[in-house]
Amino acid sequence: MVTEKAEAALAGAQAVNDYWMTLLMTPWKMPFDASPLEDSFEAFVAPGRETLQANARRLSRGDETLS
Repeated sequence: MVTEKAEAALAGAQAVNDYWMTLLMTPWKMPFDASPLEDSFEAFVAPGRETLQANARRLSRGDETLS
């Protein structure tokens, strides 16, 4: 469980980095966005949200297996 949280945090950090690198390297391809911080925050929390939802589904089924 602890490693899942750490992996989700690292995946979120990588997603934010990817978002900002894409934004900075290709400004002519992306439309102007007034809320890049909001978008980067969403990129950061998406992996953690997916992990939490997967855990909730697994636990609501009553699976006792560790993954």
